[in-house]
Amino acid sequence: MRALSLFALLPLLSCNDKADDSGSVSYIDCSQTAGMADAVSTDATLVAAADAVNAFLASLDETQRTEVLYCLDDVELYSWTNIDIGDMPRTGGLSFGDLSEDQLAAAYAVFDAFLSTQGYEDVDNIINVIEPATAERYADNPNRVHGPQYYTIVVFGSPGTDPSWGVQLDGHHLAVNFLVHGDEVTITPAFSGADPKTVGSVSPFADEEAAAYALAQSLDAGQLATATIGTDLPEDLYTSNVGFSDTDDGRDFDVSAFEQEGLAASALDASQKDLLRALIDTYVGDMDDALAAAWNTRIEANLDVTRFSWVGDTADQSPVYYRVSSPVLVIEYAHSHGEIDHPHAMLRDPNTGTDTTTSDYGVFAHTDPLRAHLQNHPHHAADPQRANPMETLLVMATVRASAAASSL
Repeated sequence: MRALSLFALLPLLSCNDKADDSGSVSYIDCSQTAGMADAVSTDATLVAAADAVNAFLASLDETQRTEVLYCLDDVELYSWTNIDIGDMPRTGGLSFGDLSEDQLAAAYAVFDAFLSTQGYEDVDNIINVIEPATAERYADNPNRVHGPQYYTIVVFGSPGTDPSWGVQLDGHHLAVNFLVHGDEVTITPAFSGADPKTVGSVSPFADEEAAAYALAQSLDAGQLATATIGTDLPEDLYTSNVGFSDTDDGRDFDVSAFEQEGLAASALDASQKDLLRALIDTYVGDMDDALAAAWNTRIEANLDVTRFSWVGDTADQSPVYYRVSSPVLVIEYAHSHGEIDHPHAMLRDPNTGTDTTTSDYGVFAHTDPLRAHLQNHPHHAADPQRANPMETLLVMATVRASAAASSL
């Protein structure tokens, strides 16, 4: 997971990466991390989440705790990827395969503390039902390495002691970033996917698809024309890390372009707005209800400026791309490369407002200057990233390779 990139060379405040030994559980010293909240949370749900993380840490030995603990100013915070470990090995945190049965149960208790029943079931099914089927599907490909044992967990800071701390779940087709900042909490960025989409009765994206088709099918001809942003399906998501990198490339995507695309919710009637709310809830509803309340309030306050974008047929089970975007929310869904059996989804809280404490990575968000330049500067406006999100990743790889070669 740890990446060597231009971002890693940014002047970050360092933290002591040695666990202390005061007590039965050794926590990392992150006292020098800039941006910490003013006080430790007293919210009952967040206290319970901190207790769950501490129980997990207590189940580990000293070596394991050293491997799993980082500070929030570490590049590890952004080091997650959709790619399986055959192409993108993880080097940070602890793999599920290195945990005992009791330790793994303690890790799942952490996820359960942050997630709703809906969200926990999706995480469990992607890891333990879909991923084994993926392993079987690609068993003859030596470059593909799949299995529940390859997912990793990382802990940032000392939950319950530090006023800001986090947990990251990372693996093929699943990355969720839990960040607590005082009484604020987010689970974004959150990426999920499936290949195959359905195994028996398990279909993690059934609700996300059904709600989107229902909204698209409710639109009249004029509304659908406005919502439609293209005729050709994009190869994948715009705001996600979908390949070629082991850090979160989507964190620098210029989401301001989304403000002018698609159909504004102000143009929807009351029943259509309810369909939009239902679609949003299939994503934000993955979060524990109490923890999601503040975000839902911000989402509702921005509902009329929320935009719904669509590419593809509106018939059920047609390959599609759709997006829901506002100043406080970005949802993307795509059938990767147009394959109906291979969906990708992304949930973000963009850093577009004045209050960034609840956005992706909160106040610990750092950007990649090269990526931001390539994606946002006017003289790169002709670049094909809007048609093909993967193209910018290739451009970046070429630029960095050239820079490395010239320095030799």
